[in-house]
Amino acid sequence: MRSVNRDLVSSLYLFSQNILPYQYQQISIVEAAGIESQGFPGFVKLSGLAFREQSAGVLTTLRSHEVAHQWWGNLVGWRSYRDQWLSESFAEYMGAMYLAYLTPGEKHFQQLLTAWRDNLLEGGNIGVSLGLKRFGYSKNALRNSDIESAGPIYLGVRLGQKESAEYYLLVYEKGAYLLHTLRNYLRDDATGSDAKFWLLLKNYATRFAGKDPATRDFIDITTACAGEQMDWFFEQWLLGQDIPRYQYAHEIRATDDGFRLFVRIAVEDVDETFRSFVPLRIEFADKTAVRTRAVFTGRLFEQELGPFASQPVSVDFNC
Repeated sequence: MRSVNRDLVSSLYLFSQNILPYQYQQISIVEAAGIESQGFPGFVKLSGLAFREQSAGVLTTLRSHEVAHQWWGNLVGWRSYRDQWLSESFAEYMGAMYLAYLTPGEKHFQQLLTAWRDNLLEGGNIGVSLGLKRFGYSKNALRNSDIESAGPIYLGVRLGQKESAEYYLLVYEKGAYLLHTLRNYLRDDATGSDAKFWLLLKNYATRFAGKDPATRDFIDITTACAGEQMDWFFEQWLLGQDIPRYQYAHEIRATDDGFRLFVRIAVEDVDETFRSFVPLRIEFADKTAVRTRAVFTGRLFEQELGPFASQPVSVDFNC
């Protein structure tokens, strides 16, 4: 019970500090029969599952997800079923952000991202099915789903005509991954700051508090915050369903003026119009590191970076 109270109170604090102050006079928390947890204005219903102590990272995210609905779904609504991801994807990712806030070092956060990826692309693995269980889905529902052909996130509740779990997997988990990608795109490479991402959420919540925005509204605010047209991002990840597969290679070259790094990124399963964003982290022999990014259109990216005074010793792609 102590961990439940901690997650509820700390989630309220995190979201109030970074998005908008909590808007209701009080919040009531109840444990209720059934498998579903839900968040209503000033009221959170948690199933018995949310009170368990095992799989702490997943359950922490679940509790915080329901608190996040005080902002996403209640304070800021959605226009139609196509826009419901503005509630569920947002709440799911805010739960993950709280997990990262609670456990510095992001170990559990990275494990959660890996679990989402396995659910979406690999058919899941042992120990990551609690998200499915909270909606009454079995492990077979995960195995029987076909994420790559089910449809885009934007179809909302129309997803899952073959397997109903596909709605959860795409709108909750893939939608949360969309926001994670957007956060990385908006991140300051030099400082690692997420200030622009939090500002985006704050501006969006401020503009549409008490209203039911459409996806177009969020795209427009994202474009304003990013300082560039962002339609391409949502056309690919929200309205599209291509899943690119990347292969990475690099070569370190000693030159007269220092060291240069040649990077090569090949992309499969997309057409020539697909735009990619791949973060890179380069670590040097003098123990310093820099972050940069490859943003390109098409199936192949090749670039020489440098010169560097210190020799690169490792290169991490998509980190």
